[in-house]
Amino acid sequence: MRDPEGRFRVSEAGTKAPHGIAPVTVFLAVAVLLIGVLAALIFMGGRIGSLPSVRIGGNGELMLLWQEQAYGDLIELADRRLEERPLEYESLLLSGFAYFYLGIDQIETEIQLDYMNEAVVRLRKAKLHGRNEMQSELQYILGKAYFHKGVYYDDLAIDYLSSSLDGGYQSIDTHEYLALAHARRHEYEDSVYHLERAVELNPDDLLYYTLGATRMQVGRNEDALQSFREAVRVSSDEYLQQQARIRLGELLQLSGDYDEAEEQLRLVLQDNPKSADAHFVLGEIYSARGDRERARYEWREAVRIEPRHVDALQSLQNN
Repeated sequence: MRDPEGRFRVSEAGTKAPHGIAPVTVFLAVAVLLIGVLAALIFMGGRIGSLPSVRIGGNGELMLLWQEQAYGDLIELADRRLEERPLEYESLLLSGFAYFYLGIDQIETEIQLDYMNEAVVRLRKAKLHGRNEMQSELQYILGKAYFHKGVYYDDLAIDYLSSSLDGGYQSIDTHEYLALAHARRHEYEDSVYHLERAVELNPDDLLYYTLGATRMQVGRNEDALQSFREAVRVSSDEYLQQQARIRLGELLQLSGDYDEAEEQLRLVLQDNPKSADAHFVLGEIYSARGDRERARYEWREAVRIEPRHVDALQSLQNN
């Protein structure tokens, strides 16, 4: 999946990776995961695998509306019931769930936040009952709702999602949310841990790529190599394959395997001759080999394609 704003190379606060490697910061990992893994949640109403299986209320009308994913009708019915019984557990729980799933359908941030706030209020009220039924599922949705409220609520998102796991509930996206919440808090090792768990559940090309980028962030380059190789192996997305090969080229260059590093970059340029990043990294490989003339040629190609390619400009200035 493409990064719609083309920001794979943006670093935060000017952070630089070691010399000879393009800037790979947590922003890359967060952006890729957010765009690729959560886009479906935000714009398509959530993945079926993340819908909790509700086991309360028998076959009543609320349950039927939940099963039909008729969230608006469910909220209307729950509100009528809550007028008579303000703390009815089933109505609070299911309408809280419904507000969350309606919320992730909203494109406007302010509107989405309103839905998430209402989901949190109802689920917190339901939690006050202290009932054992659906507590882990409640904490799962509550954690995700806090995550969508923004970075200042990531601690609560992590607490509730972790409690949900401890309670025995694990959805396909639980570890993905935890990985992103930890990354937004700059807790990169924790982010890696949850990405590793996420990819075990869902061996997805974008998750492999993000795991590789985050492993690079914490200096686990050998593990990152493995992740990027898996991303190339399982992906049918040409753009993502190219990005993974560029990262492979960077890491292989650092390890001194210049031949395979060049091979990876040549494969990228074979399909996309206008990849400025591929030309830049290829120039770094030639520079490491001592071939300054060919290195400068590749860096000039990178700048010709992308005149503001900071790393290529810097390498030309220094060489």
